[in-house]
Amino acid sequence: LATALPTALSVIFQLEAERTIVISNPALPPVPMASIDTPEWLHVGPLHQESEQIYQDLQTFRAKHNLRLSLNPSISTIEEHTRGFSAVLRLVDILFLNEDEAYSLARVPHTTPVETLLGSLQRLGPKIVCITRGAQGAIVASAEKVWHGSATAGKNERVDATGGGDAFVSGFLASYLAAEDLENNALIERSLQFGLLNSG
Repeated sequence: LATALPTALSVIFQLEAERTIVISNPALPPVPMASIDTPEWLHVGPLHQESEQIYQDLQTFRAKHNLRLSLNPSISTIEEHTRGFSAVLRLVDILFLNEDEAYSLARVPHTTPVETLLGSLQRLGPKIVCITRGAQGAIVASAEKVWHGSATAGKNERVDATGGGDAFVSGFLASYLAAEDLENNALIERSLQFGLLNSG
């Protein structure tokens, strides 16, 4: 499909263990919410442009269609913490963050115990909070329980961690959306393992 619209571009420079990622995100026209078929579930990844308007539109769209929502916000969205973003957080079924993003969103120091961090994030509204922790694996919390999962990448030679968080999100959601009549706690536990395996 040919298009005249520009696309985003990322270039990764890697020297031994260090890497720098240069990203160009050209301004693109927003996708009107009304043009999206009514889904049962909507996942919103990192937004970098005009995110406040998108978050405002998302509130209306979700209310109209009663869909379920997962969110993986960008660090810039977290730092701006606009009114629309805060409102969407209260509607989120699953929130995905890395550890730095989690502390930033909760506005607590990095020395804060994990249980306190999770509680601070859950008070913002998400039903399930997933925090990826690099080589330490991931933590997932619901209102009833907290799960700790070990990273699988240590069993293989580590090449590069770029994209590991996105791989965790896609693995977790692929499992979670295929519920197969599993009870919710069992479904979350399985989804955590899928996310870790995919990111590894």
